[in-house]
Amino acid sequence: MYGITRREFFVLLIGDVAAFVCALWLALFARSFALPSLDVFYNHLTPFSLLFFFSVIVFFIAGLYDKHTMVLRAALRETILTAQVINIIVAALFFFFITGFGITPKITLALYLLFSSALILLWRLWLFSLLRSRRRYGAILVGDSPEHEELYLEINANSRYTMHFLLRYKDLRDPSLGSYITTRVRDGGVQIVVMDTEGGILEEKLPNWYTLMLRGVRFVDVGSLYENIFERIPLSFVRRHWFFEQTFKTATVLYGALKALIDYSGAFVGLLVTLPFTLTAGVAIALSGKGPLFIFQERVGQDGRLFKLIKFRTMLFDDKGDPTLHAKNRVTRVGEFLRKTRIDEFPQFLNVLRGELSLVGPRPEIPSIARIYEQEVPYYNLRHLVKPGVSGWAQIKDGELPPKGMPDSVKTSRKLSYDLYYIKHRSLLLDLHIALKTIRTLLSRSGV
Repeated sequence: MYGITRREFFVLLIGDVAAFVCALWLALFARSFALPSLDVFYNHLTPFSLLFFFSVIVFFIAGLYDKHTMVLRAALRETILTAQVINIIVAALFFFFITGFGITPKITLALYLLFSSALILLWRLWLFSLLRSRRRYGAILVGDSPEHEELYLEINANSRYTMHFLLRYKDLRDPSLGSYITTRVRDGGVQIVVMDTEGGILEEKLPNWYTLMLRGVRFVDVGSLYENIFERIPLSFVRRHWFFEQTFKTATVLYGALKALIDYSGAFVGLLVTLPFTLTAGVAIALSGKGPLFIFQERVGQDGRLFKLIKFRTMLFDDKGDPTLHAKNRVTRVGEFLRKTRIDEFPQFLNVLRGELSLVGPRPEIPSIARIYEQEVPYYNLRHLVKPGVSGWAQIKDGELPPKGMPDSVKTSRKLSYDLYYIKHRSLLLDLHIALKTIRTLLSRSGV
C-alpha cells in the first residue's frame, strides 16, 4: 500500500524476463519475415534462457533493481545501455565458446540484442510507471526524532510512494494528540497513521484506535516503515524484545546447511580464481622491501570469540593496532594499490575455509576498538550474534553512511543499523544480493 520494494523488485524482474522473451520472438520473426514455429522458438529458447539469466545478473550488479532506478530516469537510461553493452559481450562469448545447442544465431543474436534493448527501455521508462498506482494516500507522521525527519523528507520528496504526509505531529506529550488525529480522520484526507505501534503510545494516546481501523484507517509502525524504505534499523527503534527475539532466533537448518556449503565451495573457488592476483601481489610485496607477506590481525568473531584475520601486508610493518607504532607506520605504494582493489583481503578466503568467517556477514572488528564501541554504542554486541563475513550489508551501503567529518560513534551506529538489518533479514537471497553488489564494487574500483 505504501510502496514495498520487494514487490517492485519482482515486478521489475518479471517485466525484464518478459521483455527478453518477446525480444527473442521478434528477432526470429524479423530474421525470416515469418511467424516462427513453436519448434523453432523452443529450440532457441533453451540456450537464450541462459542469456536471460546472465542478463538479470548483469542488471542486478549494475543496480537496475535498486530504489534509485525508479526515481532517476536520466540515470536509468544510461545504466540500461551500459548493461546492454555488457550483455552483448557476454552473448557473443557465450555462443562462441558453447556450440552444443545446434544453432549459430549470429543474425538472430544481433536482432535479439537490438530488440531487447528497445523493449527494456520501453518497459522501464514508460510501462512500469503505468502499472504503479497513481493514488497517494494521506498520512500523519507522529514522532520527533532525526529518523522521523528523514522518513518525512524521503516519502514526501518521491512520488514512487503511495502515501504522502499531510502533517507531522511532533509533541507526543500533548494530551490532545488522540483527539486531533481522530478529528483529522473524520474530516477526511487521512487514511494512514504512522507512529510507534509497539511502545505503548498507540494505546495511551489513541484508546479508540480499533474504532478508527473499522473506519478504514491503517496504522503503520514507524520502525517497520523506516526499515522497509532505508533497509536499516536505527538503534532508537530497537526494543528490548527485539534483542531477545534475535538472541533466541535460530536460522533454519536448511539455510544454515546451504550457507555453510556456499561458504566453503565459494571460498575454494575464490582462492582458485584470485590465485593469479595473489601470486602477483605476493611477488610485488616481496620486491617492495623487507617484511612478511601476510599479517594476522586479531578480530572478534561470532559469539565474541577471537580469531586471526589473514591479510596481505600493505604497510611498512605490522603495528598490531598499537597507537604508538601506528603513528610511525605508513601505507606502501604497493599496499595502496592492494587496498584500493581489495586484493589485500583475498587471503581471507582461508579464514572462510577455517570456519572463522562467512562470505557474507558483518565485518569483524579489532578487539580493542570493539571494546570502545561497546561502551559508546548501544546494542553493539548484537552484531556478534552471527558469523562475521568477508563482505557485509554495511559495506555495500557505504555510500549511504555519514560523511568523514562525523564522529566515529555516529558512523559506528549507522553501520550497526545496517548490521542489525542483516541479522534480522538474513537469507540466501540477501546473501546473494550482497555478493553481487560486492562484485560490482570490486569491478568499479578496478576500473572495469
